[in-house]
Amino acid sequence: MDREELHALIASDWEAYRAAVEVDRDRWWLRRRVLPDGRVLHLEKMPHFYRVSVSPSVAPVFDHVFDYDADETAWQAILAWDGNGDPLDGWFRHVQSGRNRPGGDPAKEYVEAR
Repeated sequence: MDREELHALIASDWEAYRAAVEVDRDRWWLRRRVLPDGRVLHLEKMPHFYRVSVSPSVAPVFDHVFDYDADETAWQAILAWDGNGDPLDGWFRHVQSGRNRPGGDPAKEYVEAR
């Protein structure tokens, strides 16, 4: 998918999101994608970053949560990720493991002391 196609998809999804929020005020996600195995990916806008998560379809908990600085990178991740391993590079924090990647750079990865 090239940059122009991605921007068109984001714009289309954004309009669909805005319309859906008018109908369902409890909707918290920007994009939701059901994987072939039944798990669900979500893209969420947080106050200062974007969050991509994967969860079982029937449980209100997340197996993995990855935080992204850039909306474009987060959108690419939710469109391409199969829910296994790590999504596309560019994330700066994996919440469950405490792994951090300053600037989304895998070469700078470290694990937070807990």
